[in-house]
Amino acid sequence: MPHPFAAAVICALTLLFVSACSTPVPVQIQLDNPMRVGGEVQSPNHINAAKGFLHNIGAGDLALIGLAEDLATRAREEPGMAELAQRAFAGVNDEYFEQVFAEVYARHLSYSQLVELEKLSANDGVQRFFQALLQAELAGEPFDDEALMRQMNADEITEILVFAESNGGKALIQMQPEINRELLEVSGVLGEALIRQYIQQQKALMLNDENVETQSSETMPTTRIQTL
Repeated sequence: MPHPFAAAVICALTLLFVSACSTPVPVQIQLDNPMRVGGEVQSPNHINAAKGFLHNIGAGDLALIGLAEDLATRAREEPGMAELAQRAFAGVNDEYFEQVFAEVYARHLSYSQLVELEKLSANDGVQRFFQALLQAELAGEPFDDEALMRQMNADEITEILVFAESNGGKALIQMQPEINRELLEVSGVLGEALIRQYIQQQKALMLNDENVETQSSETMPTTRIQTL
Protein backbone atom coordinates (compact mmCIF):
# COMPACT_ATOMS: atom_id res chain seq x y z
CA MET A 1 0.00 0.00 0.00
CA PRO A 2 1.52 3.36 -1.00
CA HIS A 3 2.79 5.66 1.74
CA PRO A 4 0.72 8.85 2.12
CA PHE A 5 3.77 10.92 1.28
CA ALA A 6 4.36 8.95 -1.92
CA ALA A 7 0.74 9.46 -2.95
CA ALA A 8 1.02 13.22 -2.41
CA VAL A 9 4.27 13.41 -4.36
CA ILE A 10 2.85 11.38 -7.25
CA CYS A 11 -0.09 13.77 -7.43
CA ALA A 12 2.24 16.77 -7.49
CA LEU A 13 4.55 15.41 -10.15
CA THR A 14 1.70 14.20 -12.33
CA LEU A 15 0.26 17.71 -12.43
CA LEU A 16 3.62 19.06 -13.51
CA PHE A 17 3.00 17.10 -16.72
CA VAL A 18 0.03 19.31 -17.61
CA SER A 19 0.85 20.98 -20.89
CA ALA A 20 1.20 24.71 -20.93
CA CYS A 21 -0.64 24.55 -24.26
CA SER A 22 -3.87 23.43 -22.65
CA THR A 23 -6.88 25.73 -22.38
CA PRO A 24 -5.89 28.30 -19.75
CA VAL A 25 -7.84 28.85 -16.56
CA PRO A 26 -8.49 32.53 -15.77
CA VAL A 27 -5.90 33.83 -13.31
CA GLN A 28 -4.28 37.17 -12.65
CA ILE A 29 -0.93 36.93 -14.37
CA GLN A 30 1.11 39.43 -16.36
CA LEU A 31 1.95 38.05 -19.78
CA ASP A 32 5.22 40.00 -19.92
CA ASN A 33 6.36 38.27 -16.73
CA PRO A 34 4.77 34.83 -16.17
CA MET A 35 6.45 34.60 -12.76
CA ARG A 36 4.32 37.42 -11.39
CA VAL A 37 0.91 36.15 -10.30
CA GLY A 38 -1.65 38.41 -8.69
CA GLY A 39 0.93 41.19 -8.48
CA GLU A 40 2.80 39.32 -5.75
CA VAL A 41 6.55 38.63 -5.92
CA GLN A 42 8.56 36.71 -3.35
CA SER A 43 12.13 37.53 -2.30
CA PRO A 44 14.93 36.16 -4.53
CA ASN A 45 16.25 33.92 -1.74
CA HIS A 46 12.80 32.47 -1.11
CA ILE A 47 12.28 31.69 -4.79
CA ASN A 48 15.82 30.33 -5.16
CA ALA A 49 15.20 27.87 -2.33
CA ALA A 50 12.05 26.66 -4.08
CA LYS A 51 13.89 26.46 -7.37
CA GLY A 52 16.67 24.42 -5.76
CA PHE A 53 14.15 21.94 -4.39
CA LEU A 54 12.37 21.64 -7.75
CA HIS A 55 15.69 21.16 -9.53
CA ASN A 56 16.72 18.40 -7.12
CA ILE A 57 13.55 16.41 -7.78
CA GLY A 58 13.70 16.93 -11.55
CA ALA A 59 10.56 19.06 -11.85
CA GLY A 60 11.85 20.99 -14.87
CA ASP A 61 12.75 17.83 -16.76
CA LEU A 62 9.36 16.41 -15.90
CA ALA A 63 7.58 19.47 -17.29
CA LEU A 64 9.56 19.25 -20.54
CA ILE A 65 8.74 15.57 -20.92
CA GLY A 66 5.07 16.27 -20.31
CA LEU A 67 5.11 19.07 -22.86
CA ALA A 68 6.77 16.84 -25.46
CA GLU A 69 4.26 14.06 -24.87
CA ASP A 70 1.32 16.44 -25.13
CA LEU A 71 2.66 17.96 -28.36
CA ALA A 72 3.12 14.47 -29.81
CA THR A 73 -0.51 13.68 -29.00
CA ARG A 74 -1.73 16.96 -30.47
CA ALA A 75 0.34 16.39 -33.60
CA ARG A 76 -1.87 13.43 -34.47
CA GLU A 77 -5.04 15.50 -34.15
CA GLU A 78 -3.94 19.08 -34.91
CA PRO A 79 -0.53 18.93 -36.64
CA GLY A 80 -0.50 22.61 -37.52
CA MET A 81 -1.33 23.79 -34.01
CA ALA A 82 1.15 21.35 -32.50
CA GLU A 83 3.94 22.68 -34.71
CA LEU A 84 3.02 26.27 -33.84
CA ALA A 85 3.18 25.43 -30.12
CA GLN A 86 6.50 23.68 -30.62
CA ARG A 87 7.91 26.82 -32.20
CA ALA A 88 6.55 28.98 -29.38
CA PHE A 89 8.23 26.75 -26.78
CA ALA A 90 11.49 26.37 -28.70
CA GLY A 91 13.46 28.50 -26.24
CA VAL A 92 11.97 26.96 -23.08
CA ASN A 93 14.20 24.66 -21.04
CA ASP A 94 13.98 22.87 -17.69
CA GLU A 95 15.32 25.88 -15.78
CA TYR A 96 12.58 28.09 -17.23
CA PHE A 97 9.86 25.82 -15.87
CA GLU A 98 11.63 25.55 -12.51
CA GLN A 99 11.84 29.33 -12.25
CA VAL A 100 8.15 29.79 -13.07
CA PHE A 101 6.94 27.01 -10.77
CA ALA A 102 9.27 28.09 -7.94
CA GLU A 103 7.20 31.18 -7.18
CA VAL A 104 4.10 29.04 -6.78
CA TYR A 105 5.84 26.93 -4.15
CA ALA A 106 7.30 30.04 -2.53
CA ARG A 107 3.83 31.48 -2.04
CA HIS A 108 2.59 28.39 -0.20
CA LEU A 109 5.66 27.28 1.75
CA SER A 110 7.83 29.35 4.06
CA TYR A 111 11.46 30.16 3.33
CA SER A 112 12.69 27.89 6.14
CA GLN A 113 10.53 25.01 4.89
CA LEU A 114 11.84 25.35 1.35
CA VAL A 115 15.45 25.60 2.53
CA GLU A 116 14.85 22.37 4.44
CA LEU A 117 13.30 20.68 1.39
CA GLU A 118 16.14 21.87 -0.82
CA LYS A 119 18.80 20.47 1.53
CA LEU A 120 17.09 17.15 2.14
CA SER A 121 16.19 16.57 -1.51
CA ALA A 122 19.89 16.79 -2.38
CA ASN A 123 20.46 13.40 -0.67
CA ASP A 124 20.92 10.32 -2.87
CA GLY A 125 18.06 8.38 -1.31
CA VAL A 126 15.53 11.15 -1.86
CA GLN A 127 16.69 11.73 -5.42
CA ARG A 128 16.50 8.00 -6.13
CA PHE A 129 12.93 8.05 -4.80
CA PHE A 130 11.92 10.85 -7.15
CA GLN A 131 13.79 9.24 -10.04
CA ALA A 132 11.72 6.09 -9.54
CA LEU A 133 8.58 8.22 -9.64
CA LEU A 134 9.74 9.75 -12.92
CA GLN A 135 10.46 6.38 -14.48
CA ALA A 136 7.05 5.08 -13.45
CA GLU A 137 5.37 8.11 -15.01
CA LEU A 138 7.35 7.71 -18.23
CA ALA A 139 6.40 4.05 -18.45
CA GLY A 140 2.77 4.80 -17.62
CA GLU A 141 2.91 2.36 -14.74
CA PRO A 142 1.81 2.73 -11.11
CA PHE A 143 4.58 3.65 -8.71
CA ASP A 144 5.51 0.74 -6.43
CA ASP A 145 7.13 2.42 -3.43
CA GLU A 146 7.29 -0.84 -1.48
CA ALA A 147 9.33 -2.50 -4.22
CA LEU A 148 11.65 0.52 -4.25
CA MET A 149 12.11 0.34 -0.49
CA ARG A 150 13.20 -3.31 -0.79
CA GLN A 151 15.95 -2.23 -3.18
CA MET A 152 17.27 0.58 -0.99
CA ASN A 153 19.84 0.40 1.76
CA ALA A 154 19.33 1.66 5.30
CA ASP A 155 20.95 5.03 4.63
CA GLU A 156 18.71 5.75 1.63
CA ILE A 157 15.55 4.73 3.48
CA THR A 158 16.59 6.93 6.38
CA GLU A 159 17.02 9.90 4.04
CA ILE A 160 13.56 9.38 2.57
CA LEU A 161 11.90 9.08 5.97
CA VAL A 162 13.72 12.15 7.30
CA PHE A 163 12.51 14.08 4.25
CA ALA A 164 8.92 12.90 4.75
CA GLU A 165 8.95 13.65 8.50
CA SER A 166 10.60 17.06 8.21
CA ASN A 167 8.65 20.28 8.75
CA GLY A 168 9.06 21.03 5.07
CA GLY A 169 7.89 17.57 4.02
CA LYS A 170 4.79 17.74 6.20
CA ALA A 171 4.00 21.25 4.97
CA LEU A 172 4.43 20.08 1.37
CA ILE A 173 1.84 17.35 1.84
CA GLN A 174 -0.56 19.75 3.53
CA MET A 175 -0.25 22.49 0.93
CA GLN A 176 0.03 20.28 -2.16
CA PRO A 177 -3.65 20.50 -3.23
CA GLU A 178 -3.52 24.30 -3.34
CA ILE A 179 -0.10 24.22 -5.03
CA ASN A 180 -1.45 21.80 -7.63
CA ARG A 181 -4.41 24.08 -8.38
CA GLU A 182 -2.15 27.06 -8.96
CA LEU A 183 0.33 25.03 -11.03
CA LEU A 184 -2.52 24.20 -13.39
CA GLU A 185 -3.48 27.86 -13.69
CA VAL A 186 0.07 29.09 -14.24
CA SER A 187 0.80 26.35 -16.78
CA GLY A 188 -2.21 27.24 -18.87
CA VAL A 189 -1.57 30.98 -18.87
CA LEU A 190 2.14 30.46 -19.46
CA GLY A 191 1.34 28.56 -22.65
CA GLU A 192 -0.97 31.33 -23.81
CA ALA A 193 1.70 33.94 -23.05
CA LEU A 194 4.42 32.14 -25.02
CA ILE A 195 2.17 31.57 -28.03
CA ARG A 196 1.10 35.23 -28.01
CA GLN A 197 4.74 36.26 -27.79
CA TYR A 198 5.58 34.06 -30.78
CA ILE A 199 2.69 35.52 -32.80
CA GLN A 200 3.83 39.06 -32.00
CA GLN A 201 7.38 38.20 -33.10
CA GLN A 202 6.08 36.76 -36.36
CA LYS A 203 3.87 39.79 -36.91
CA ALA A 204 6.86 42.09 -36.46
CA LEU A 205 8.89 40.04 -38.94
CA MET A 206 6.08 40.05 -41.49
CA LEU A 207 5.54 43.79 -41.19
CA ASN A 208 9.25 44.42 -41.43
CA ASP A 209 9.51 42.24 -44.54
CA GLU A 210 6.55 44.09 -46.06
CA ASN A 211 8.14 47.47 -45.33
CA VAL A 212 11.41 46.39 -46.86
CA GLU A 213 9.61 45.07 -49.94
CA THR A 214 7.56 48.26 -50.25
CA GLN A 215 10.63 50.47 -49.97
CA SER A 216 12.54 48.44 -52.56
CA SER A 217 9.67 48.68 -55.05
CA GLU A 218 8.87 52.39 -54.77
CA THR A 219 10.10 53.00 -58.31
CA MET A 220 7.98 50.21 -59.73
CA PRO A 221 4.53 50.95 -61.21
CA THR A 222 2.73 48.64 -58.77
CA THR A 223 3.26 47.57 -55.13
CA ARG A 224 2.06 44.26 -53.71
CA ILE A 225 0.04 44.66 -50.51
CA GLN A 226 0.23 41.75 -48.02
CA THR A 227 -2.95 41.19 -46.01
CA LEU A 228 -2.32 40.19 -42.36
